[in-house]
Amino acid sequence: MATPDQLNELRRRLAADLASRHPDADPALAEAFAAVPRHRFLPRLLGVTGDPKGRMSAAEDGMSTSRAEEIYSDHALPLRPGEPVARSTSSAPGIMWTMLQMLRPEPGHRILEVGCGSGYNAAIMGRLVGPQGRVESLEIAPDVAADADACIEDLGIDNVGVTCGDGTLGGPGQEPFDRVIVTASPADIHPAWLDQLAEGGRLVTVLETAMGQRLAEFQKTDGRLHGSFGTWVAFVPMLGESTQYPLMEAASRALRAQWSELRAQPMRRITLANTLPRHTERGMGFAVFLEIRHGRRATPVEPRQRHRGEVLFQSTEGEGVARVGSTWAADPIELTAAGAETIDAELARHAHEFAELHRSIESRLPVIARPIASEEHPPPWGVGRREFFEYWVELG
Repeated sequence: MATPDQLNELRRRLAADLASRHPDADPALAEAFAAVPRHRFLPRLLGVTGDPKGRMSAAEDGMSTSRAEEIYSDHALPLRPGEPVARSTSSAPGIMWTMLQMLRPEPGHRILEVGCGSGYNAAIMGRLVGPQGRVESLEIAPDVAADADACIEDLGIDNVGVTCGDGTLGGPGQEPFDRVIVTASPADIHPAWLDQLAEGGRLVTVLETAMGQRLAEFQKTDGRLHGSFGTWVAFVPMLGESTQYPLMEAASRALRAQWSELRAQPMRRITLANTLPRHTERGMGFAVFLEIRHGRRATPVEPRQRHRGEVLFQSTEGEGVARVGSTWAADPIELTAAGAETIDAELARHAHEFAELHRSIESRLPVIARPIASEEHPPPWGVGRREFFEYWVELG
């Protein structure tokens, strides 16, 4: 069985390992990770079912050394063991660290967390904001929210609140928040997050792109979000009222038909010799750039599905689809496109702009997000979940 000394050592070792990968991080992060017991937020993994309140201490006494080592490794863990497809997880501590370093919480801050999960991340943020700060964490799954709330109460953490609710609506009545962090994968930034974020505040979230999920960090300035992309990640899909649209299926059918029609046209080949930066995944970097440049027109074929390397967007003369492949060679990259006649020229122009930015897949593409009034600007392709924001690259 794992002894209290062994558990303390495992926590310190995890914190030290994470800190060694981020030497420029605030030392308070390592102190928080070393102080908060992750295992106390995983009742079902320790065999505790039902209300975990008052039962986690006994479960801790019976925890095996191998289980303790698993919990304090840098891996995501399921909150409902045995679930065929994990719908709720405790994120890998390394990803949590990265997001918190982007978030930059400070003592006294009020933080909104969308996607409480186990409550472990909320407890760490509670340490970071201190007794004068407050963390409000939202969780849509009732059983997950109940477990997290009980675990937080069990540990006597009094500056963290857990509410079972729809995170897409934010925390109305509790704003403004100095920080907002989203720990699930939304299709877009939801208006409530911007509205409830204080001027000068920071938002860290996951964003879907045509190539996968990426972390993104924003700061609110003059009512708009200005920010940049971070690393590639994999989070569970976000659920909530604002992610469900009555017309989604009809729009999806129309979109699939449009996509199929475009792909059936002859594909025109475009060779971009010596225009893209020479890095191993430059094709992927360009695809992401192209997607943002066209206002996130890279709409999935259907909800939660993508065609890798294909981007659907509007040119100055109509719709088109571009197939942007990744290359591992130093040869000139070749793109193919179908649809509006101007797509060839636009692709080439965007490639040159991308090259001028000297971006690589590891760089942080600068983006701006701004709200769109849906009455004045209908969502592209009629898909409701795209109606709130547009993203594009600034070339200043």
